[in-house]
Formats: sequence, structure tokens, C-alpha cells
Amino acid sequence: MKFYHMARKGYLSQGQVIQSRHIDNIQCMDEYTSSMLQDYFNNTFTNGVCVHGEHYFAVGGGYTYIYPITELLLEKGRQAIDKNLPSRVNAIFSLDNIDRFNQLCSLMKVNLEDYDIWEVESENSFRGDMFLIDTIQGLVISNQSILIASMLIDYYWKGEPLQKFLKSDEPFWEYLLQPPVKVIKKVNL
Repeated sequence: MKFYHMARKGYLSQGQVIQSRHIDNIQCMDEYTSSMLQDYFNNTFTNGVCVHGEHYFAVGGGYTYIYPITELLLEKGRQAIDKNLPSRVNAIFSLDNIDRFNQLCSLMKVNLEDYDIWEVESENSFRGDMFLIDTIQGLVISNQSILIASMLIDYYWKGEPLQKFLKSDEPFWEYLLQPPVKVIKKVNL
């Protein structure tokens, strides 16, 4: 199956293999706390992280339109449902339809001109409805029903569409590709 990944211009190159990486410099208030957090990070993310996880869990401050608390809830939900599912923290995000990138950029409120689109390959993928994440985030931010948010997190990790709950929007499928991910070629829209 062909997948397409959006990366900042100049970040990837043809033939590159994207791997997970281990972060060994977690910093906090003091040496004791930093050491404790480093151990926690290493034990929680035993396979390492990709750029997404690095920004949300190791470095901080570099998140996209998804709030860190939403990513934390999604990660804890994945761990509770099935630890063998690919983690968003250690994933390369992709789409299976190149024509959806304009919609993706609109959802993320980013300019497509700042990115390259790459055809990529991975042996392990997971499909989740991105509209579920938007809905979960809205519920959490507006302090609405955490029970509904919890149920929708289950839907996401079970591969169910938001449509099952709302009986409306068609799903917007995102694919989490687990490293190694091979960069095949740059594509034009």
C-alpha cells in the first residue's frame, strides 16, 4: 500500500530510512528529577520516539495543532487498550490518498507550501480517524464529557470512525507508520 507523508521542506531525502531514536538528555528541575524522568521516559518508550514524540514528550513546546494533553490521553488510552498498537509517539503520520493533503493542511492550519509530500513505505501501520482526535480535543479543552472523550479514544484505537458516534462526517483516515519507514520519492500535488 502506498502512503504519503508531509514533512517540512528539506527535512527528508529520497532513499532515507526514518528510524526511532532514543532520547538521553531529559532535563528537569534538578539532577535527581532529571534522572527519574529519564528512567521513566526510557521505560515508557522502550522503542524510542520519532519527531512527534520527541516534541510532545521529551523536548516540549514544538507541538502541532493537537494539544499535549490530548496526545497524553491518546497514549495512555493506547497503552490501556493494546500496547502492541503503534504509538503516536513513535510514528510517522501519513495518508493513503495524496488528494487529502489540502484538507489536512486546512485542519492543521498550516501552509502546504512549507512542506514536501513524500511517498513512504512501512511494514507496520495503524489506521485511525483523525476526526476522532479533533472531537476528543474539543471535549477536553471545553471541559465537556470526559466519558465521551474516553469512549472516543477507545474508538480511535479500535480503528472505528467518528461517524459511528455522530452518524455524520466521513472519516479522515490517518496512518501511523511504525519505523523503519523508507522514503521512496517526493511527489507533486
